[in-house]
Amino acid sequence: MEQSSLEQLPDEILIDICYYLSSYEMLYSFYHINSRLNRTLTHFKHGVHLSQIPSMQFETYCQQIFPSIGYDVHSLIIHNKELAKYQIKLFTSKIELDQIFPYLEHLTLLECDCDTLILYLTKLTLLNDLIELNIEYNEIISVDMQTYLLQNIFLTQNSLIEVSLTSFHGFSLSKLSDSSTKINNLTISLKNISDMFMLFDLIPNIQHLNIHIRYNGPFSKIRCSNLTIKVPYLVDFHLKTTFEDAIQFSELQLLTDNLPTLHSLSIETYTRDLNYVKGNRWQSLLVNLTKLYKFHCSIRLRFVIDDKCIYADDVLTSFSSDFWLIEKQWYVNCYLLNDGKYGKFYLHTVPYVYETFDASIFVNNCESTYFDVNLTYPKVRQLNFDGRDEDLFKSSFYLMLNKFYNIRELKLDRLYIVSNPDDQSVSLHLLPKLIKLSLYTTTRGYINIDFLTELLLMAPNLSSLFISYTELVQLTERLEQISHTFRRIYQLEVLACREVRLNDIKLLSKIIVNLRWIKFHVKNIERTFSDGLFVCDVLNCFKSLTTLEIACHGSCTKMKALERNINSLLKDSRFFAEYDGKSLVLCVQ
Repeated sequence: MEQSSLEQLPDEILIDICYYLSSYEMLYSFYHINSRLNRTLTHFKHGVHLSQIPSMQFETYCQQIFPSIGYDVHSLIIHNKELAKYQIKLFTSKIELDQIFPYLEHLTLLECDCDTLILYLTKLTLLNDLIELNIEYNEIISVDMQTYLLQNIFLTQNSLIEVSLTSFHGFSLSKLSDSSTKINNLTISLKNISDMFMLFDLIPNIQHLNIHIRYNGPFSKIRCSNLTIKVPYLVDFHLKTTFEDAIQFSELQLLTDNLPTLHSLSIETYTRDLNYVKGNRWQSLLVNLTKLYKFHCSIRLRFVIDDKCIYADDVLTSFSSDFWLIEKQWYVNCYLLNDGKYGKFYLHTVPYVYETFDASIFVNNCESTYFDVNLTYPKVRQLNFDGRDEDLFKSSFYLMLNKFYNIRELKLDRLYIVSNPDDQSVSLHLLPKLIKLSLYTTTRGYINIDFLTELLLMAPNLSSLFISYTELVQLTERLEQISHTFRRIYQLEVLACREVRLNDIKLLSKIIVNLRWIKFHVKNIERTFSDGLFVCDVLNCFKSLTTLEIACHGSCTKMKALERNINSLLKDSRFFAEYDGKSLVLCVQ
């Protein structure tokens, strides 16, 4: 029988084979075999995500593959938190972005430290094809570092057109002067409203603007009657506020009166201003935007129940005028939640267009001006659910969760599931895109393990899990049912309120075999991790582990002592321990 080689296969079959492998496995295995295979693999060279490269192949990529394929790479993602320190050091020492990837168009920097950010920011003017830059940074950035970062983006001669700068604490623009940037699409986190008005002066060519205000006030500038904003090309504006009352409704109206070119307006806010749930006030704001054809909002109103009464029927009536239902055909959905002294009123336009949704079980009781109250939320990627420690039937929870079938992240807080004879009447739909699940404990005990097992079975692609130590150990009793799901998990955070036992760790290491990153949150470091030897045993159990973190607040002296103890034990190991003031981090050198 005649045998055929890989090279004899037609391109179509080769490409089909490639789709069964990751792009990194293909390049590592087939690149440089011959020129024909190199051409066939061209499509798979355009995008590089460093953290998806197998750790054993990382050095080969830096020294051999990247220098060969760099001219074809158009997109690069660097996620420091998912890379070992030795990988970051190796990449930054071997790879000059402007020389290895000269035609880079899209650069994403996630959780990079300040030194890494500075290194790449100096390359912006040298990457002539770079049109998109995304930076996500959740640690506190010094004022000087913020200024340096923003100056390199807004005040230097670069090719950037689309920029995303997101930070948990927000950026301050107080030290920036006028710019002539070409940026026309910007997403940015800012500290307060004043920074937003400074920003308008920096981006005269902006067309699409997405702003997240992280903190309250000050409002002095927005209250000025002679307010002028010069953004003549702005057609798409999204404003999100995190803290209550960051911007009053009257101030929002003053702002939008200065944006007459808008085609699309989107507002997400937390507030105590009742005007945000009055359809007539919104109508008076929107009617002045004569070019506007798209409007979305998500309003979360908190009020003191003794002072005010809000009725869903009254709110819906105010959004039921001819302007809303006939002229614009804009519809709203709402529900009311009484939580002791305070009430919360949720209002959003239909369809819901935002990626994050804060929910309670009352989502099942929504009222709407839309003809179909059984709405789904296909655009939601992160669902935060608060069960409020109240009895909740599994069928009711599944009815709610089935509305969010495209979520990638699910956070469950104070969830207490109880049995109900009708629980079998509603089944949970598959959640194929769910990759991160966080389970926060309830004050009434632990999460129902039968329910949790069912939930895990419906998440076949889960890769990140936050869970209490007790519940994690209980899940090992369901090994036959959930072993397949656990094999895919490579990030694990564990809330350990009691001593962690080595036998439990050994069992978990046989189930979660591909774990690369684990973090323990502990209350008492001596009670949980008795000494450095135990930490070393944990490292030895998980063979694929590249990072182990231990977080314990208020134990700085003890954590530093543990750091010294571990490093003395690991002096011949590939791991190194370092305490950064928050967590003790052990990672591959």
